[in-house]
Amino acid sequence: MCLLDPLSEYMHRIEDVMSEVRAQRLAFTSMLKEAVLMSLDQMRTESETMLEATEIQLTSLQTVQQLFVRMKDASPMDAEILAAEVIRELGGEFAEELPIVEKKSDPKEYQQAPQEQQCVSPENENIRKDLLFFRSISQRIDSICPYWDARSGILLEFCLRLNHYLDTPVDATQLSTAVLLHDLGMSFVPREILNKNSKLSPLEEKEIKRHVDVSYEWVFRIPHWQDAAEIIYQHHERPDGNGYPRQLGSEQICNGAKVLALADTFFAITNERADRSYKRSLLRATKEINSYAGSQFDMDTVLAFNQMIKDQYSKKSTSTS
Repeated sequence: MCLLDPLSEYMHRIEDVMSEVRAQRLAFTSMLKEAVLMSLDQMRTESETMLEATEIQLTSLQTVQQLFVRMKDASPMDAEILAAEVIRELGGEFAEELPIVEKKSDPKEYQQAPQEQQCVSPENENIRKDLLFFRSISQRIDSICPYWDARSGILLEFCLRLNHYLDTPVDATQLSTAVLLHDLGMSFVPREILNKNSKLSPLEEKEIKRHVDVSYEWVFRIPHWQDAAEIIYQHHERPDGNGYPRQLGSEQICNGAKVLALADTFFAITNERADRSYKRSLLRATKEINSYAGSQFDMDTVLAFNQMIKDQYSKKSTSTS
C-alpha cells in the first residue's frame, strides 16, 4: 500500500482545493479547471508507469502537490497564479508554446491542412475518380456515429499536414485513401456496440477490433490501393508491440499507419465520444500524445506532430496580433 501513498496524498491536495470551490471560497475558473484536469491526467500517467515498472517519478508530483497546498488558502488572484504554475509544471515546453487556456478556440483549427494540400490532384483520372468515390463513402461512414460529424475530412486534412512534416513523407494518394476508408469496417459493427456509453464486454471489444480486417479486405481488393490497405491494416498497431491485429513492432509498422494512428487518437481525445461527454484542450491533448511517444505512438511521428502544432499556433498568433 505504501507504493500508492504518493498518489493518495497528491489526490487529497487536489480534493482540498475542490472543497474550496464547492464552498464557493474559490471560483472554478478556466485556469483552475485546466490545472485540475492536467493534474488528474498526470496521476493517470504515473499510475500506468507504476503498474508497468513499479516506480513513480515523484519530483513533478511533489511540486504540483505543494502548489495545490498553497492554492487551498490563497486569494482568488493568487490561486489563478498558482493554477498557471501547475499548468506550466505539467505542460513543460508545450505550456510555453501553446495557450494555457484557449478562448473561443476549437482543436479542429489546428487540424486544417495547408491550402496546397487540401486537394490531392493525381494525374491519373481513374485515381482521381477513386478518391472522389472514397470521399463519398467516408461521409456515409461518418454518419454511423453521432460523434463523427465531418470526421473523415478533418482526419484527412490533419494527416496530409502531418505527412508534410515527416522526414520521409508517405504517398499522399495512398494515405488519403487509407484515412477515408480506415473505418469502413465499422459500418458492419452493430450500432448498439459502436455507440455504447459504458465499458465494452470482451466479445464486444472483439467485434470492434474486427473492423480492421473488414476494412483491409475491402480496400485490398480494389486495384492500385494495396499500400492504402496496409496502412489501414496496421493503424491500430503500436511501437511497443501491444497493438492489433498482428502485434507488430515499431520497425514493422509503415509510416502511413503511424500517422493515422496518431491522428485518430488526437481526434478522439479532442472531441466528445459515446463513453464520455468531455474533450481535452489542445495543451492537454498534445501532452497526452507525448506521454505515449515510443509506446503507443512512433517517436519520430510525435516529434513531427509537435513541430506541426507549434508552427500552426505560431501562425495563428501572428495573424491575430
